[in-house]
Formats: sequence, structure tokens, C-alpha cells
Amino acid sequence: MNREHLSQSLNAKHVKILLVEDDEDDFVLTQDRLSDIADFHFDISWHRRLDGAIAALIDESFDLCLLDFRLGHESGLSLLKIAKENHVETPIIMLTGQADSALDEAAMQAGAEDFVVKSELGNARFIRAIRYALARKELKKERVERLKAEAENRAKDQFLAHLSHELRTPLTSILGYTQLLMRQNDQQEIRSELGIIYNNGEHLLKLLDDVLDLSKLQSSTIRLDNKPTNLHALIHNLSDLFQLNAQSKGVQFTIVNRSLEDYWILCDQTRLKQILINLLYNAIKFTFSGEVCLDVTQKDGQLICLVRDTGIGIPEDDLARIFEPFSQVQNVTSKAHEGAGLGLAISANLVELMGGTLKVESKLGEGSCFSFTLPSVVCENTNLDLGHSFDPNLLNWQAKHYTKILVVEDNLDIQQLIKRHVEDWGFSVDVASNGVEAIHKLEQGVSNYAMLLLDLHLPQMDGRQVLASLYSKNLSIPVIAVTAAAQASTLKELSALGCLDVINKPIEPMLLKAAIVKVIERIDELKKSDVLERETIKRVLVVEDDEDSRKLLERLLNAMGLTVQGVGSAKHCKETLSLNSWDLVLMDIGLPDENGLDLATQLRLQYPNMRIAITSGYEPDKAELEKLGIEHVLLKPVSLDMLKSCLA
Repeated sequence: MNREHLSQSLNAKHVKILLVEDDEDDFVLTQDRLSDIADFHFDISWHRRLDGAIAALIDESFDLCLLDFRLGHESGLSLLKIAKENHVETPIIMLTGQADSALDEAAMQAGAEDFVVKSELGNARFIRAIRYALARKELKKERVERLKAEAENRAKDQFLAHLSHELRTPLTSILGYTQLLMRQNDQQEIRSELGIIYNNGEHLLKLLDDVLDLSKLQSSTIRLDNKPTNLHALIHNLSDLFQLNAQSKGVQFTIVNRSLEDYWILCDQTRLKQILINLLYNAIKFTFSGEVCLDVTQKDGQLICLVRDTGIGIPEDDLARIFEPFSQVQNVTSKAHEGAGLGLAISANLVELMGGTLKVESKLGEGSCFSFTLPSVVCENTNLDLGHSFDPNLLNWQAKHYTKILVVEDNLDIQQLIKRHVEDWGFSVDVASNGVEAIHKLEQGVSNYAMLLLDLHLPQMDGRQVLASLYSKNLSIPVIAVTAAAQASTLKELSALGCLDVINKPIEPMLLKAAIVKVIERIDELKKSDVLERETIKRVLVVEDDEDSRKLLERLLNAMGLTVQGVGSAKHCKETLSLNSWDLVLMDIGLPDENGLDLATQLRLQYPNMRIAITSGYEPDKAELEKLGIEHVLLKPVSLDMLKSCLA
């Protein structure tokens, strides 16, 4: 064998074939023809009888099966039938001695990938049939693996949400009551001991957040929420956060903020702040004299951030692995510098997600410099809500008139903790331990309460069911949700269900106070617009192939008192419309068996008076929508207000 043939042999793709053929001459001919196909090395298992071939096909793994139609007095169609019944994934190509269109059709209907006449063995059609069958098998395998991976990710997300809830609930009590005791006790020794409890609770909470963030990053489930961000305000907040910590260690903390006083960019401010906090936290932790400096500047459409310190530095041998999860520098893994080694790994992943690269330069004993550069999309000054932030004016804020708040929480420790905080701010508080009790109190007099603080995980009737019941019973009240599992999907769902804000557990008192004050200031506006006004009852058919989206739409529409049915395909939509009359069809534009606009065209001809609305992840062509008489396109994610506008 010369070098060229040897190279081709080594690079050839190995394919395991089951050849079912009762004629030895035809077997030899097929074997020869297969050996002539370039780029493949075929390992052939030959069976003459149908029973042996069936057993091999079921028990062994083959890349391809070549099946003769006539096996003595038996038919190859029998094997196709048995293979289908046993869910055999191996693609099967039927071979026959003569062309026969009826036989061709029968073989394809029975599950064959292709049909080849034996006289075509070795020609282009035979080779193409082999290649296409193998390619389709690979595509199917990739799809199965992708679906399996997606299912595993969903299962992991559900587990993490449950884990988050189970850990955050006790941490809420630990941190919350420790804060209350620290505030009420003047004895320095006791306050110091309480501070140890609180700091360790905060440490546990940070570890939990880090593990959850790293898991989301590794499974690519973190999505950036880019909003207009005032860089000067963000950096000023970091100064307040770290100045005291640095001073307590005798370290100078400086910020170089070059010409960013009125500079706004489009970015995920929460994640950018998280990156900078991780870097500054490490810098101050490992610096015992000298300074830590945050340098932020903008140049040529790039945001450049540097965190420099005069700390202990990093050994050169450790620089290559410093961004790996659970990685710590060997000589600092001591009680004084404890941690899980996740902060830098998370920061590096977040920087990459935002379009940059986190770099490090360091000399042992002299200090380190961490830097990253991000694309900087400049935007106009805006008054958009930038999320929860601390307002010093909130410290002394008190309710100016009698205002009663209903707190719905099944955990009595957390219930009393929230009650004490809210009463300290001048509010009157009533409590309910489950959803049924909350609905009963509201039915007795919803006007008695200014707002509802609603835990999502409740016995008898959970928080989402409470929200649905509020709308169906026309109980109009502002709601702030409290949850220990605030996943991105949860936040979107709660917003769609009408929640004005979401507070995460463990509860940070000032964030809760800020959310309550914000609602109080909007109560008059809410009363005027009556955003919870009940809509007229209609019959709505929801056509959405994504089960989670379909269930959410059904829940929202049911909550408005509508008669709703959900289906997952165009076929089921047509079948359902043929059985009952519907006022509105709310359909996804991308259905698995038919394009939503094509389906709308058919429905408009058959049901000219029926209203049709489209849900879509993008803006469809307006001219085509007008031609079909479609008035509403609801861009995903669909909210309660969008549905109300559509149904008006």
C-alpha cells in the first residue's frame, strides 16, 4: 500500500453496515461496490436469513442497513415493520433486482430511507443514497443529543431553583433577625458576636449566589439585560461600598473616573457591577498596605476598566489557572483568606459574555492589575428605572398617613420579620399564612389594604394562584412578590401576571422599603388607570407549540375570566375550530407544522369574522398583516397588559 492509499485509509470514516442478502454473488458484488466509495471504510456484517438479520439489527448497533427486498420466500418489508415496532434507529436502504414504483412506495411507507435497484450499485445514485442516509442519521443523532442536553439543562435549572429556595428561606431568618438584634442591642460585646453571625450568613449567601451564577454561565442560561446605565452613578456607588472596608485595613482606595460625569452606555449594569465588585473585593482582601485603584475610562467606543493593587501578588505559575472555577493561589488558601475560588471564574465568564476578555498582570510581593475592555454603546441620558438602588433619604422615611399592608408568608419567622420591619416604617400590618387566607381577607374588604406583599411558595394556594384569583375575582390591589428563587423566567412571568416589583430572599430591608415606597407613590396613578380592570369574557384559542409559553398564556387569559383552550400545532388548531366557535385565535408565528401567517391566511378565508392575533419574537411584515386583517402582533414575552390591549 503506497503512502497516498495509506493516508486515505487512515482518514476514512469507519461505517458499520448490516447487509441482508441471500444471494452470495450479490453479496460479493455489493461488497466490491462499497469498497470503491471514497472517504469511507465499511465494516460489513452479512446475514442471509431474515430472522438472523432481525436479531442483529435489534441487538447490535449499525450505522446503515442494506436490505434485499426478496429473501427466498420472505419479504424485506417484514424486517422494516419489525424494526419500526422495536424503535430501531438504523437507516435502512432497500435493494431490489428491478425497478418497481409500487414497491418503491411500499418500502418508503414502511420506513426505508431509500430504494435502489441492484443494477445501480456503484453508480452515482447508489453512492448518493449511502451518503444521504448516513448524513441524515448523523443529523438525527445530533438532534437527539441536543434535545437530551436541553432536557438535562431544564432539569438542572429546576433543581437549582429548588435549591435556591430551600437555602434562601432559612438565610432570610438568620440575616433578618440578626439585623434586628444588632439594631436593638447597645452592648458592644453582643453586637460583635451578632456581627460574626451576620457576616457568616452573608458569606453563605454569596457562596450560594456564586455557585448558581457559575452553573448558569456554564450552561449558557444567563442572558444579558442591557439597559441605559449611568457609569458615573455606578462607580460612585462602588466608592461608597468599598471605602470603609479599605480604610479599616489602612489601605487607600481611589477611583479614577475620567470624564464620565454624564456618560451613559447600554449594558447590563447588574453584571458589570458584579464584575467590578468581585475584582475590588479580591484586591482589598489581599492588600495590607498601599492602595487599591479602580480606573475607568472610555476611548474609541471601548469601555476600559482596570483594578490595580499593591497587595501580595500572584505567583507566575498560578496566573494560567487563576480564572478556573474553585482555583485559589496555594499560599493564600488559609482561614484568613477563605472563599470558594469562584469570583474570578464568574467575572471572566461574564466579561466574555459581554464581549471582552479579563486579563491579569501580577508580580509576587508587588501587586496585581486586572483589566478588561468592553464594547461601549453610547446612549442618551434617560430617566428609565435602573433597578433597586439605595437612596439615603429612605433611612428616615415614614408613612405619612394610615396605610395597611397585607403580608402573605407561611414561614412564621419570616412573616414576623417582615411585619416588624414594615411596622417600623410607619405602616399597619395584617398577616396571612397561606393563599386561601389571603384571598378571604381581601374578599372581606380589599380597600382595607394599600398593597400585598406576597410570597410565591405557599401551602393550599401558591402565589401564582393567588394572583390568578385576584384577577378572576376583580380584586384590584398592587402586589409586590417575595421569592427565594428569582430566576429570569420567574421575573418575566410575575411581571406578566401584574406584579409591580419582586424582592429576593434573603430580604434586604432597604430594598423592600424602596419597593414599598415606590408603590405608595404610584397608588393614585394606579387607581386612575385601574390596570387591574376586568375584561369582557371571550372564547380564546391559543396556538403555541412551546408548552411553557402556552401554559403562561392560558394562565393569564384564565385569570381574566376568559374561556381558553391551548393547542400546540396548526393541525390541532384546525381540528379544534371545526368542533367549536371561538372569538379569537391567538397564534404563534412559528409553528412546527406550518407558518403562522400561512395558517392565518387559511383561517381568514374559512372564518372571515373571527379575530386573529399573532405572537412573535420579531416584527412581521406589516403589509402582509394588514392584508390578513390582523390587528395585533404581541412581541414576546407577552404580558398581561399586552393581552388586555389585544382583547379591548
